[in-house]
Amino acid sequence: MSRPEGRLYEEAQAVRMLVAELQGESDEGIQLAVESETEFVEAAEKVVGAIRDAEMMRDAATERARAIQDRAAMFDRRAERLRDVLMGAMVTAGQKSLRLPEATLSLSEGCPRAVILEEDRIPERYWTTKVGATLDNVKPRMTIRTR
Repeated sequence: MSRPEGRLYEEAQAVRMLVAELQGESDEGIQLAVESETEFVEAAEKVVGAIRDAEMMRDAATERARAIQDRAAMFDRRAERLRDVLMGAMVTAGQKSLRLPEATLSLSEGCPRAVILEEDRIPERYWTTKVGATLDNVKPRMTIRTR
């Protein structure tokens, strides 16, 4: 297919621009692929292929990060459950403190917090614990010191 000379010059300029813009690109493969092309259409196809590859890698990395976050959340839940089980065992055993080689465990009284029983009875200007509220049962708190 024949192209006007001016058009060939413009396409060659576009290929040189692509090559110049890709200098220093972390993916040397795309840089080399574009440098090896003399036709603009082929160079553009190489860049589009690299764009699609980058998007697929982004999607894979995003999915992997999501899986790792889910796994981290699972470990958080496990640690919280184990902490609750250990605290319950310490309460049952009557142990307020326990020195272990790896950590020192201490139980302390938790802070009471207000539980609203009849919210509609509390005037807007008074959000206090005097009317329509009581304190819940104080739950013990466990501290694990490792240093």
